[in-house]
Amino acid sequence: MHTILFKLLILLFLPFFLQAQSLKENSKYTIVTKNDTAGYLEVSKWQEMDTVFYSYYSNATTTLLKTFHVVSERICKYANGQLVFSHSENIVNGNVRDAATTIWKGSHYEIQNGNSSSIENEIIDFSSVLLFFLEPKNIQETFSELKTSFIAFSKPEEHAYKLNTGWGKHSTYFYEQGLLKKAEIVTPLISFELLRN
Repeated sequence: MHTILFKLLILLFLPFFLQAQSLKENSKYTIVTKNDTAGYLEVSKWQEMDTVFYSYYSNATTTLLKTFHVVSERICKYANGQLVFSHSENIVNGNVRDAATTIWKGSHYEIQNGNSSSIENEIIDFSSVLLFFLEPKNIQETFSELKTSFIAFSKPEEHAYKLNTGWGKHSTYFYEQGLLKKAEIVTPLISFELLRN
């Protein structure tokens, strides 16, 4: 069901995508676990007047006690610098494990995260997908489109930014000339690196 919804969203945004092909910005990263290539991540950005679209797609396979094939998809829409729509999914071994949608309703956001609904009144002007396109020099926190919550930054060194990923774990993003060069992602279940191609 969620995968069908995601495909419908892609079709909805397709006209904007086709018009903006010449201005499309792409970045690709290799996903590395235990010194082996596990998959890849691709992020894209394109603009139509004051509206900016971001897409995120990763495809990786890793083995813990068994083999996991994980596909993560995300699409975000910003209008005049504000997040107005996002939809994220994690698909593990062909099954949707996580899905979240955030929609701006003019005075607040309506959030659907799995079976839970909530409202967010704080304006979102920086969400996690932007970490791939902009060094967050003067940003104090980011909104996670998948967790649907705000996450604070710390700055362990110049051009490096650390985020809490839960259960005492942290991920660190490293920038070079304003672009994300690599990221060390640490979660309770798995750790991996993203290396810019």
